[in-house]
Amino acid sequence: MAGCSIIQVLGTIATTIILKSKTEFGSLAEMRPALGLDIFMPEGSNKVLTAFLGYFSVFEIWWIVMAVLVISVAFRVSKGKALAVVSPIVLLSLVIRVGGAALSKG
Repeated sequence: MAGCSIIQVLGTIATTIILKSKTEFGSLAEMRPALGLDIFMPEGSNKVLTAFLGYFSVFEIWWIVMAVLVISVAFRVSKGKALAVVSPIVLLSLVIRVGGAALSKG
C-alpha cells in the first residue's frame, strides 16, 4: 500500500508543475488546477458539484484502482471485497472535499 502513495506524489508533482507555469493568480481557487472531471465544468458552476467532480482526478482514480488490486491480491479476496475496504477511505475524503466546498465563501 505504501507504493500507492507514489501515485499521490505524482499528482502533487503534476499540480506543482502546472502552478509553476502560471504567472498570476486571481483567486485562491486558481491555486487548485483542474486535474479531474471538473475540467469540463463551465466557469461559475455550482461549487459543490465542481468539488465532487474535481475529486475524481486521473491520479485519484488510479489510486483507487491500485488500492483495490493490491488489497485483493495481498489478502486473496475478491475485488468487490477489496473495494468495500477502500470505499470508506474514498468516501471520507470525498465528504471532506465536498463539505469544504459547501462551507467556503464565493
